[in-house]
Amino acid sequence: MIKAGFSRIDISPTESVPLAGFGNTSSRMSEKVIDTLYSTCLALTDEMNNTVLLFHNDLIGSPRHISDPIRKSVSEATGVPITNIIIGSTHTHSAPDIWNWSVPSIPRYNETLPGKLTQCALEAMADRKEAKAYGAKAYTENLNFIRLYILEDGNYVGDNFGAQHKSPILDHATKVDNEMRLVKFVREGGEDILLVNWQVHPLRTGGSVKTNVSSDIIGTMRDATEAALGCKFIYFNSGAGNISAHSRITSEHRVDNYIDHGKALAGHILSAEGSYEELNLGGFRVLENPHIEYVNRPDPNRLPAAEEVRDYWVKTNDWPGSVAMAIERGFSSQFDACCMIGRHHRQSDEIDCPLTAICLGDVGIATVPYEMFDTNAKYVRDSSPFKMTIVSQTTNASVMYIPSAYGFIHGCYEAACTDCKPGTGERLASMLVRMLNWTKKDKF
Repeated sequence: MIKAGFSRIDISPTESVPLAGFGNTSSRMSEKVIDTLYSTCLALTDEMNNTVLLFHNDLIGSPRHISDPIRKSVSEATGVPITNIIIGSTHTHSAPDIWNWSVPSIPRYNETLPGKLTQCALEAMADRKEAKAYGAKAYTENLNFIRLYILEDGNYVGDNFGAQHKSPILDHATKVDNEMRLVKFVREGGEDILLVNWQVHPLRTGGSVKTNVSSDIIGTMRDATEAALGCKFIYFNSGAGNISAHSRITSEHRVDNYIDHGKALAGHILSAEGSYEELNLGGFRVLENPHIEYVNRPDPNRLPAAEEVRDYWVKTNDWPGSVAMAIERGFSSQFDACCMIGRHHRQSDEIDCPLTAICLGDVGIATVPYEMFDTNAKYVRDSSPFKMTIVSQTTNASVMYIPSAYGFIHGCYEAACTDCKPGTGERLASMLVRMLNWTKKDKF
């Protein structure tokens, strides 16, 4: 029997900070906290005293220069190897933009994170109790959507950054992966801990002008689930790179706000209550692969047009005007143009892309540092040797989107702004499956 412990700590900003997501973050300085942001830690220890610490933070992501010092601090305080410490994110778009060091409040905010997460880890380890694990699946309906559309004229168009539709929308380009994976740790003398693995961009409370700090639909799902089941909740965001929380097809049923959205998700969790099956846990093993990918350099002849779009956007903060200018110059959005500039000026042709595979007996966990497309995440889950496989994106570092082949073929905005070449997503997914198979073996 394993031991499982849980802790949660408040990581909400105490002063105005730029909010992550939606491009030019300095135009979204926070004004109030409407939902508390948390760091959550799940501590798991097997019979050989091997411990894994799984963090998920209400942040959009954690770049390596932030997550590495946190992992080091936690390791020194707990004695858990750095490789066994996983720093993930819920990917809310209404949390501090911890990349934006040009705003003084962000360095001050970032300085608090190692100490807070170390405290959270120590509390989770102190909370460990003997536990059994059970797994189940739920299937959501009309609560997440592929954000690439096929138009009546046969063309494809993305959902992001106000892309102008030249023809009515016919349908979503593909069907969404709406499978929700659930692992419940039933503890002796303690509350149950529920691990939830789903895929969505939590951006219902955000936007180009909204200034509220929020944990978004994941926070409301957590609160509603804990209230209904009397359990503790931790969330792992799977292959959400091409998935939005809403649809632009008006005939689609969807909730009107993030609170009802989160409650609807909690309802699907509750619907799985009678379907859990016991999982055998033990023999923990972790394999970390410090993988390197290579930059897809842009056409330098397009750089002047991209700089024109960027300069207009930065000087005027005119969102619709900069979108129109970008589309007129052949970009999918102003964000596409800015990303081209960034790729052109990268000092290195290499991208730090660490992967992790964890064996917890019948449960496998695969982590990636980028926003993974749902088809690649589904391939990892379906090809894994484990009875229950959890995939966690934006984990231990932060790389932007790595689309699937389908995304590159149809020119979605994620493919326009990625640093990586076509085929990278499939190659990394295959590597994760090999790593999971390796950890499943009795010996490395």
